[in-house]
Amino acid sequence: MALKEFVLFRHAKKNFDSIDPDLSQDGFEQAARILEAVQKNKLPLPQVLLTSPKKRAQQTLSFLQEELQIPLFIEPALD
Repeated sequence: MALKEFVLFRHAKKNFDSIDPDLSQDGFEQAARILEAVQKNKLPLPQVLLTSPKKRAQQTLSFLQEELQIPLFIEPALD
């Protein structure tokens, strides 16, 4: 059986204006750098993305999901 690689990201930098805040401008830039690292083969190409229901977690992976058309699953157990 082939080994699978598991990469875990904490959400990028967030705003502090609500209970479930969006990413800050810095956070969106951090999230874009994750995509850039995957595109430059510095991180493995994901096959699937799992995220918590929090907006900031989903936004962190949104660049990967949209640009690479990777399935994104919201997993309440990750909250």
